[in-house]
Formats: sequence, structure tokens, C-alpha cells
Amino acid sequence: MHIPIALLVRGTALALLLVRPTTSEAQGQGGSATASTAGAHSWVHESWTVKDGLPVNSINRIIQDRTGYIWAATFDGLVRFDGLRFTVFNS
Repeated sequence: MHIPIALLVRGTALALLLVRPTTSEAQGQGGSATASTAGAHSWVHESWTVKDGLPVNSINRIIQDRTGYIWAATFDGLVRFDGLRFTVFNS
């Protein structure tokens, strides 16, 4: 099954909006790298491309960890998104 990246990113953005109250509570207890600490609560970004820092324009899998980072698996490496910038792990 192949899911278009735009649909995947929109679904992720919706999921982040739904979990926002939980991440706000966690911030008060030492903070974490969540979408809300990065300022994502004030805007919605529907898609990201290589212009934004992705190594390729195709993501195979995407998850969010307990600390709020969004991890994306691509054919060119693992990508971590902190709400502001992408870090690519490919070596």
C-alpha cells in the first residue's frame, strides 16, 4: 500500500493537533522537544520537501516519539524533525 506524502503529512498534522493538550502538560515538567515548544501550535504546515530539509520528497514511514520528535524513514536515511528543522541520519 502506497500512501501519498501529502495525505500522510496532513494526517500527522491532525494527530499533532489532537495530542497538543498532552504535550503542553509535559512541558511544565522539564520540557521536551515537542511541536508546541517549537511554535507549531501557531501554524499548520501541510507538506515538507527537500527545500525544507528532507533528503528526498518521499517518506516511507513516520512516527512521533514520547519526547515529541517526529521521525521519518526515507530511502536516503532516517530523519528527525523537532518542529523547526530536520536532522538527517544516513551514515
